[in-house]
Amino acid sequence: KAAEALDECETVGTGGGECVAATALRGDLMDALEAVVQDESKSPETIERQATTLATLTRDASKLTKTSQGTSLQVARTIAKESAVYGLKVAGATARSETAEGLFSSLSELLRGDALAASSRTESDRRSDVFSSSIDDLGRALVKSAVRGQAPTLLKRDNMGLSASRVAGAVAAVV
Repeated sequence: KAAEALDECETVGTGGGECVAATALRGDLMDALEAVVQDESKSPETIERQATTLATLTRDASKLTKTSQGTSLQVARTIAKESAVYGLKVAGATARSETAEGLFSSLSELLRGDALAASSRTESDRRSDVFSSSIDDLGRALVKSAVRGQAPTLLKRDNMGLSASRVAGAVAAVV
């Protein structure tokens, strides 16, 4: 139901109270996700669920309130940090990770939605630091189980890209 309400508001462009309610609902869902991310036991599977939920909630992040954008950035940061520690769940022969895809999609949408901008320079700087740290940890997570010489893992959206690989025992990530 929540996704249907958001889709209708975003695609049909219904105005007034319905869109306000959808925006408020997204904020409430983001707050709930933040609590889950903090409290749920950690494993690659739980982190994957959190990342895919974040990707759904941050789709068209410009329609989130600035507060919800800030919460989204913090949730992304926590998921990225935990991914670097616990690893990524990888499925199928393509070795694609829904966690990495969801997290990267969220960060891309937040960047597109101008989530790094805030009412004060201090808050904008903090949001930029959270964003950068999220990218760094996502790069670490992508190469956690990689071996030297393995082809780089590439994530790409129209507004940003990330390539990560293991080089002589160290991590090399290029954004």
